[in-house]
Amino acid sequence: TDLAPGERLRQDGVEYVNVGGELVPVAGSTVPHSLGNEDCTWCDGDATIFRVRCGPNYSRNRQKAPSGPALMELVGIDAIKTGYNVGNIGAEVALPDVSGVDTHHAHGPPL
Repeated sequence: TDLAPGERLRQDGVEYVNVGGELVPVAGSTVPHSLGNEDCTWCDGDATIFRVRCGPNYSRNRQKAPSGPALMELVGIDAIKTGYNVGNIGAEVALPDVSGVDTHHAHGPPL
């Protein structure tokens, strides 16, 4: 590749980075975020549409109620097709720089 180590390139909507002379996709960039209903994209979901079991005696009363809000915010997804089983996806993609991400939790690192 003609890119310097660590240099990034966006091609067909996917961001790549030069790692050791090889272009690898940046995690979270292979499937674009959408605000509408566009094909081959992802959008923010509503956790409260899921009905969850209520109370300690669900096995008797079988009651369900809407879930509470999501416990975390989705920031990106990836879809990667390979011809082999991937045992460690972190070795196949470049993880984004999260040093400036504030998790709003003293002991919760950005994932």
